[in-house]
Amino acid sequence: MIELSGTLIERLNEAIRLVCTPVSEKEVAGFIALYEKAGIELLPSAIDYFKQYGGAYRNSYIMLTDPKRNKDISLNCFDTITDFYYSSAFDPVETEKDMLRRLDWAMDDIETVREFTGQNICPIGEVGYTYPALVYIGEDSKLYCIYEWTEDIGVFDTPAQILEAYLRNNIPIGVDTMPIRTDIDDYPKEVRTKMSTPGTARLKYGDDFFEIRCFSHSEEDEKSGNPYNCSFTMKVRSGEFSGQSHCCECDYKDIKELITQLEELVNFKTDEAVFRELAYDSTIRFTGDGCGHITVSGTIYGDAKIQSLQFEFMTDQTVYPSFISDLKRL
Repeated sequence: MIELSGTLIERLNEAIRLVCTPVSEKEVAGFIALYEKAGIELLPSAIDYFKQYGGAYRNSYIMLTDPKRNKDISLNCFDTITDFYYSSAFDPVETEKDMLRRLDWAMDDIETVREFTGQNICPIGEVGYTYPALVYIGEDSKLYCIYEWTEDIGVFDTPAQILEAYLRNNIPIGVDTMPIRTDIDDYPKEVRTKMSTPGTARLKYGDDFFEIRCFSHSEEDEKSGNPYNCSFTMKVRSGEFSGQSHCCECDYKDIKELITQLEELVNFKTDEAVFRELAYDSTIRFTGDGCGHITVSGTIYGDAKIQSLQFEFMTDQTVYPSFISDLKRL
């Protein structure tokens, strides 16, 4: 391990310099092609950012004072680099389809950020700790952050500054070599996908959506009989209203049950599927009319149930196969 010293921002600047490896011209071309396929204008500042930070976490990672949280640091660009098969806990291997979907989600907030900045912007990636910020870059090369827990938009010059705002109580102490996975190609494709997919499942119909994100499952807690073995965030947009519920928890068997119920719903074997999380009893209902139309409704709660959002929007069965596939990969 290479030890770090100095102030927090000095440690982060040095750590990021050490974990970033060069990006090839082929990878830059792939990055540009991805945004073209997504129909997103890619700014020159975004290309420069990718050249500098697109190779992060390939062969080394940042060590924290609490080593159990090392993998919670995010420093990711929206790209499809899969040439380096390291530990999937640090560097998920994502398909082009996965990344196009994430770029599509990032466009949900782009008008809000564009209005805030008064300039052209584009989504560039995620940077943060535990609940990373969605990062956009402007023509001025500044980084604009959308967070899960506040409507405020953060403005920074570098990824190190973004991480500095997160890492007040768990500071970087060093940079260590990433454990290389030499066995990923030996697994079937569907297993590789399940191993490497980030914990997000989204149901989107028009501008409305329901999303489970930042999903984490503790197999150890599940085996011990602890029903609070999954943690995640739920986010909803319904018409002009939106909200999100942090610190959600459930038993992994509840996710499996939801999958079963939804499969039966879209195959007209039942008329309702219900998902209820344990922390604040936020509840989501999927109600079919027997003709392929499915109403999504429910109530999600904020911390301590002080705030809540009651919602309802219409979908049809065509959008459920991808949502069910996402759920199976959580």
